[in-house]
Order: sequence, then structure tokens, then C-alpha cells
Amino acid sequence: MYFGAMAILRGKRFGGFVKGSLSIPYTRGEYDCLSDGTTPSGYIWTNGAEGLSRWSVTAGATYTPWRFMTIYAGGGYGSRLLLWQDISGRWATVTDRSVAGLAADAGLVFNLGTVSILAGASTIGFRNVAAELGIGLRF
Repeated sequence: MYFGAMAILRGKRFGGFVKGSLSIPYTRGEYDCLSDGTTPSGYIWTNGAEGLSRWSVTAGATYTPWRFMTIYAGGGYGSRLLLWQDISGRWATVTDRSVAGLAADAGLVFNLGTVSILAGASTIGFRNVAAELGIGLRF
């Protein structure tokens, strides 16, 4: 699962946002491997378990064309790690399928009274795109 928090500061039409997201649990690999199974000391023997660890911090602009809808887009930095578990239960980071760098996200926030519903997409390094859905409270 991927969790986050977003703060939107709105003006009449234009504003800004700050957003942070983190996968829970966040796991790092104990060693590195490549997607062909090679490691610096030989080969990895996997047990078939795979995991993703991801985090990102972004900021950007918002535009509110109608009172009930806000459009947001921005950029920042993040990391997405693909992990494989070996037969001894240790996690390996698949380095050629993992990425760290520029993060970008965009989407819509629908404002329904004090409740907001977010629908958007985010990417890290422009290698993978993740759909995002969220629900929040307006203050």
C-alpha cells in the first residue's frame, strides 16, 4: 500500500500544493541484483516473493476552474525500488528495474463540502506510472 498526505493552499483560482507519499512497509534490499538474476557474488535464487518500496515528495501549482474541482500538477524527487526475496528470506534490490530521481504527479481533486476526493497519477523517473485515489478533509 502507498500512503500520503497533501496540503493545498488555494487562492480564488490559483494556488499551490505540497505532497508526500510513502509505501508501508518501506523495505530496502540487503544486497543488489540485476533482473537477469546475477549478483556481485553469483546468482540469486528467489522464492517468488516480490515487493515494491516507494516514496516521493512533490510540490506544484493548482488551478480551480469551478468551486467543486481543483486541478493540480507538480514535480519533486522520489525513489521506487523493485525487490526480490531470496530462498533465505533476504531482500535484494533489482537495480536495473529500480529508479530514483525526478517525480511528477497530476490529477483532480473534487471538493464535496468538507470532503475531498483525489484522482491522479504519479511517476518517478518517467519509467512507471501509478494511479492514485485518495480521500481527505477540507479545513
